[in-house]
Amino acid sequence: MSCSCDSESRCTEHRGEYEVISLDTNESQGSFETLTEARGCVRYNRLRSYSIWRNDIRVESCDPYDGDDDRIKQALGLPNASEADEYL
Repeated sequence: MSCSCDSESRCTEHRGEYEVISLDTNESQGSFETLTEARGCVRYNRLRSYSIWRNDIRVESCDPYDGDDDRIKQALGLPNASEADEYL
């Protein structure tokens, strides 16, 4: 079951469902009736980093890049650690 509403607004029609968000794209992968179905979506889509939400509560999250300074620097357009060494 896919949610057609804006993931930010959490409409009342979909209350109680689990929504899977890809942290790589910040896009909803859909809404599911059970946590098992939501986890199945994660496996099926082979998501490396994701969050599963129920209403406004994050139920589960996996972000292997959390705290990765090089990823943060790359997102900000700054040189990562290996490139920074070239400037020294």
